[in-house]
This record gives sequence, structure tokens and C-alpha cells, in this order.
Amino acid sequence: MGKTHISLLLGIFFLGLPCIRQCYSSHGTGVTNGPGRTDINECIPPTLVDCGLNAECKNTIGSYHCICLQGYQTTSGEKEFQNKTETTCEDVNECNFSDACPKNSRCTNTIGSYYCQCKDGYRSTSGSHFTKGAARCEKDGSKCQSNNGTKECTNSSHKPVNYAFSSLMKDINDLKNTTLEEAMESFGNVLNKTALWHNLTTEKISITATSFFEAVERIALTLISGSQSVITEQMELQSKVLEANESCDVTSDPLSLNAKGDQMKIHCSTIIGDKTQGSAGAAFASYTDMEKFLTADFFDAERTEPGKKIQAIQINSRVVTGMINSKQRTDFTHPVNFTLQLIQEKGCTGKTICVFWDGSIGNGSWSTEGCETLHSNLTYTECSCYHLSSFAVLMATEESEDAPILWIITCIGIVFSLVCLCLAILTFLLCRPIRNASTSNHLQLSLCLFMGQFLFLVGIHKTFIKILCAIIAGFLHYFFLAAFSWMFLEALMLFLTVRNLKVVNYFNTRNIKMLHLCLFGYGFPALIVMISAAVNPSGYGTEKHCWLCTESNMIWSFLAPVCVFILINSILFATTLWILRAKLSTVNADVSTLKDTRLLTFKAIAQLFILGCTWIFGLFQIGSIAEVMSYLFTIINSLQGAFIFLIHCVLNRQVRQEYRRWLKSIQTLPTESQASMTITKTTDTSTEMKEKKLSKASTAIPWKESATSV
Repeated sequence: MGKTHISLLLGIFFLGLPCIRQCYSSHGTGVTNGPGRTDINECIPPTLVDCGLNAECKNTIGSYHCICLQGYQTTSGEKEFQNKTETTCEDVNECNFSDACPKNSRCTNTIGSYYCQCKDGYRSTSGSHFTKGAARCEKDGSKCQSNNGTKECTNSSHKPVNYAFSSLMKDINDLKNTTLEEAMESFGNVLNKTALWHNLTTEKISITATSFFEAVERIALTLISGSQSVITEQMELQSKVLEANESCDVTSDPLSLNAKGDQMKIHCSTIIGDKTQGSAGAAFASYTDMEKFLTADFFDAERTEPGKKIQAIQINSRVVTGMINSKQRTDFTHPVNFTLQLIQEKGCTGKTICVFWDGSIGNGSWSTEGCETLHSNLTYTECSCYHLSSFAVLMATEESEDAPILWIITCIGIVFSLVCLCLAILTFLLCRPIRNASTSNHLQLSLCLFMGQFLFLVGIHKTFIKILCAIIAGFLHYFFLAAFSWMFLEALMLFLTVRNLKVVNYFNTRNIKMLHLCLFGYGFPALIVMISAAVNPSGYGTEKHCWLCTESNMIWSFLAPVCVFILINSILFATTLWILRAKLSTVNADVSTLKDTRLLTFKAIAQLFILGCTWIFGLFQIGSIAEVMSYLFTIINSLQGAFIFLIHCVLNRQVRQEYRRWLKSIQTLPTESQASMTITKTTDTSTEMKEKKLSKASTAIPWKESATSV
């Protein structure tokens, strides 16, 4: 399979073919488009095109298209698309526009929308929260008076929420005699007063939220009488009650409580605590729209994530509360796990942070202490905490700073490798005496590495066009997988050649069909890329690099085959060295000259580079050693092309003879045409005789040069 055909197939695959839809004759209902023809409405069953999240289908005469909902935009920049495999709809951060809000106001972005609030000391002319329009923020004329060192304002807009919570906290004893359903309705009514919440200052919101969570916990734990679920418009709560004498040990499965698609898993020993009699209860509540009040403004990224630059952050889940009536509320033996549904799909560059509401920080703030993120995919995040409180998931975009020195080293290393690979490719193509199956392997490996490294150098940062970036990522995926496929074939050929030194009728590598090698070397990576793109097309290209999405399982479509190839190559190489060590001295006099230990050691180390075994350093770019491993990985792998040229070209006797012949031909070119013709004729005759001799020697001992290259 030629490179032209492969590139053509991949180009068709990544760019995709347009879907052609046409009308057909029908007697059903629909919009008529000509006599006897009825338009098919693809936006309704049975066709029902899937436009994805935050998008809707629009039917047109003879066709259809998908568009993002208001407040969303496509990641590709196109306004219309055919289905969710082409692009996704992401939230538009309207606060990035300078004219989103009027003067003396602050902008708050929400999922699918945004709102403006007047700054402290100013009052809106049209409601507490508003969007772009005729609203203005004027100086607030409400009077404030000093009271015991603090200032209280008579602005009546703050009083209803504070009064509502004061009444609830004051009447807790009365609520004991009611039902849990009635209590949840009361709390739902408070949450439903969105205008009052938005009218509060940041300080007042945090105080009110802390009081709200405390009230929910107290009342819920007081009123639960058994395992039950309570669902209201603004809240959902599920509770479970255990008897203290129930069987509970370390091997017991955790109990699951679910609310609004969120889940809490808690161990029975955590619920029972130190109780020996009676009953113990646990409850899990999930709130609607609470995340709109307790925004990311209550999260101190500098304090919680020191040393990291956070570009954007927002609450990306419902706020939930976990509670138990045990005395111990912190430092659990078994962690409590929360699985929270994400409001907006997490992108490749998005980072999820599990947080809880800590009322002890000022008037209340989001904190990560005692919590960690166990796992996160595009739609869910699993958190693990050793205490109970109210929890949520933050989605942050971390500004990754590529070390300039590392990038300079990368560029220098790749350019050096490309030069060596180019020389090796020219040698394999032009040096006729060494043409065989092994040389063809070397050529294909060099071509794949050259294409992959060149595309990486010029295209890894071409993220400004989404489709182009995805195509570059797809080709990088393909070329590097193809390179590893040919590395595996290199290791296999080397092993077979050395293994057959044992027998008289040794294996002749020239008998291998090149077509079979190409089917695996180019077909296997093409199959993986096609399956990966079909399963997760959005996994190609991120906002910062034209590579696979590392935040999803997409990266394993590259890492898994690479790890398998490295493992197999290492085993084959170790076995080859073991066989060669035992048999090399008994083959013939020419091979026995390789007993030079230093040369053998150097060639063995070089083969580790050629077979890609050093790529294993890339898997250890984690934790505290990530930076060191990044430099080590970059420097070592830039030598792969150099070692291919050195071992298979410079240290190959036949290639050196060809180099000498080429240099001699260049140096002895005479100025006179007659002398040139004479020398050329003599050189050609000499070359033919040498080639015939080398061809006979190669036919008699085909493993000779391969063995000497180890």
C-alpha cells in the first residue's frame, strides 16, 4: 500500500463525506416539495437526528441542520452542523465581552446565560439582576447607620431572605412535629426566591448559605423516620436508617443514596459510629439552582491551588449535602464517595476540582481540604472525602506553561533527528547493494518517524482552526502508531535472523513478502485510528495542542498499543542478545571479529533506541519527577533518528563502500569531457563487478550484515 493511497484514505476519513439526504414519494403528512413528494422531517422520530447536548435540530425543505441553543456556540466556529459527531456546543462566556454589562456593575457567567449585578453602593434601575439593555447602575441612596462597630443598611431588599432563615432557625422545634415533606417544601420556597438571593451582597450570600445548610442538616436528621425519598421542585432528599446492632464490618458494601442523578456512597460503620443501641440515619440532598448563588467567586484558587494559574473557573454540578446523625462528622475511617453529574460536559483542557462548603472560612467558602477527585469523565466526577458537608464540583481551566527551554530542546532535537532520518532515507533508496527485506523495514520506519516528527514540529500548536487541528492530531496518531508497528517488525526480523543462526537452513529474510509487512505496518495503526475517531471524534485536538485528549480515555488508543509494542520489543531484544551471545563466536571468522566488547555494547544500546524501548520514559511524566522525565524523554528520543542513520548506514560496511564510491566520483570529476567519459566508463565497469560480488556474498550469508548491526 503506497503512501499516496494511505494519505488519500486518511484525508477522506478525517474530513468525512457529506451526508446526502433526499425526499421520496409518500402519502403521509409533511411539507410538500413538488407534486407527489413530501419532505422528511429529520428532527422527529423515526429519523430523529442527534444534535448532542445544548443543541437543537431545525428542519428545512429537503434537508436539516443543527444549531446551538441560545447562550452556546460550537467548538468548531460553524453556526450550523449535521450531528453531534461534527462538533459540540459549549457555553459562551458573555462576561468576556466588554459591553455585556453597564458601568458600575459586575458580570456573572452561568451555564447558557449570564447576568449583571450592580456593585456595592449602586442600585439597578430595572431589577436586582439583569442583562444587556437599558438598565443602569445608579448610586444607592439607602442610609446605613453604625451599630456596635458594624454597619447595617435599611435597604429592605436584604430583609426577606434573612427574615426567612431567622424564622426557620427559630421554629426548628415546631418543625419536629411536622413531616419531612413539609420541611422540604419550606426550604424549596426559600431556594425559589432567586431574585432575593441575587440582590444580596457576596458576604450576605455566604452567611445565608451557611445558615441554610445547617438548617437542612438539623431538620432532616430530626425528621427522618426511616428509609425514604422526598422530591420537591427545588430539592430532592433520600435517607436511610440503620439499627445500631446490625451486622457491619470492613467487608460490608457501602450504602448508596441517590438524589437528582447524584449519588453518595457511605460505609455502614460511618453511619452507626460508636452507637451500640437504637438507630442511626444518613441523608443525602441535592438542590436545584443552588450553584447559581454559590458561584466560583467563593473559591480562592490561589490558596487552594498554589502555584497554578487558573484561567477560568465555574461551578459545574448541583450542590449536594451529605449528613449523618452520628457525633463523629470528620476524620472517617472509610471515605465517603460522591458521584456528581456535570452540568456542562468537561472538555479536554478542563480540570474538575471537588470542593465542600466550609462555614469556618470567613462567612463561608468553597474548600478542597479533606477531599480529592478520584475519577472524572465527560459527564460525571467522583469525589472522595473524609468528612461530611455540602459539596460541589468546580471546573477549572488551568493555564499550562510549556517550559521555553524544553520547547527549544525539543525543536533542536527534532531538527537533528529529521536531518539524520533524511540521510538514512536517501541511503536506503539509493544504495542498491543493501536492498533487501531488512532495508525495506528500515526505510518504512524512517519514513514514519520523519513524517510524525515533521508534522509535530510544524503542526502541534495549530489550534486556531478546530478541524485542521483535529486532522493534524489524527495524522500524528497514525504516523507514530505506524512507527511503532515498524519498530515491532524490526525487532521481529532481527530476532528471526539471529535465531536461525543455530541451524544450517537458516531463515532468509528476503523471502518475506513486503506486502504482508506493509499490511501490518500501515493497516494496524489505520484500524486503530478509524475506530478511535468513530467512537470519540471530539478526542482529536485540544485547545492547546493538536494531539489526543489526555483527560478522557482517548489517550489510551495510543498508549495501550505503544506499551504492548515496547514490552514485546524488549522481550524480543533480550532474547536476541541471549542467543547472539551464545552463538556469535561459532558462526565464522568474519562475525567473530565482532567480539570487541565495546562495539557490541554500543550497538546493543543503539538498538534500544531504534526499537523504541526508550519511549517508556514518556509514561513516567507524572508527579514530582514529571519535569525531569520530560527533559530526559525529549533528549533521548531525539537520538532515535541519529542511531538509525549511524547503525544501519555509517557502521554498515557495504554502505560505507558506497559512500566512498560516491565521494570518489565527486572528487575525481575532470574538467575535460573526454576524461570524464573515460573515467565514467571505468567507474561503471568497476561498480558492476563490485555489485555482482556483493550480491553473491549477500546471497550466501544474508544474515551477515543484519547480525553485524546488532
